[in-house]
Amino acid sequence: QEAVTQQQGGDPSSPPRSGPMRIGSPTSSWLHTGGAAAPAHQSHSEQLPRYLWLPVEGFKARRGSLLESLEGALSFLSQHLMAGHRVLVHDAAGLDQSVCIAVALLLACYPPLEDTTATDGAQAGAGSGQFGSPVPFRIESGCVVTPRPVTKQSVRQRLAYVSSCYPGARPTQGMLKQVFNFFESRKPGVSERGHRTPGQNAEA
Repeated sequence: QEAVTQQQGGDPSSPPRSGPMRIGSPTSSWLHTGGAAAPAHQSHSEQLPRYLWLPVEGFKARRGSLLESLEGALSFLSQHLMAGHRVLVHDAAGLDQSVCIAVALLLACYPPLEDTTATDGAQAGAGSGQFGSPVPFRIESGCVVTPRPVTKQSVRQRLAYVSSCYPGARPTQGMLKQVFNFFESRKPGVSERGHRTPGQNAEA
């Protein structure tokens, strides 16, 4: 996919280095989570900055930090992807936050292609060429519009795909739950507090 993840250490103010999580070249934009914010990088335009820092911490350090940042992350990634840019998503270790953002991006912006060969639900979506071209990230009336309904199974499928591209991925259960809750709390029939509104049936 055009959005890529990379293990990143050292000075966060420096452009990301090539590393084991690097996919594709060149990278034109960066999304950095955790650590300290870096000085602003030159923008592609005044409306589309090249660099975004988000204060996402580990689940044990501050619960909900990824949930609070996902809308901004997905908006930033979507704008660059639709403009044809490559985006590097990175954090201090490259194992958790950046992986979960990649999973959320697949759920929000990449329609899966029909896989007629997959028979094991746990493996669906894990192979190459499973997703079509990206679509814009959209929120309508407070609801996130996704190519397919987001379920716990679809989160596992997207994680399987990310892990097949980067076997070093080690997202925590708490961070993955925040990804699911982001979409679950922003789908039609769910109020701002995450409660289902009257007349709506819960997902089986």
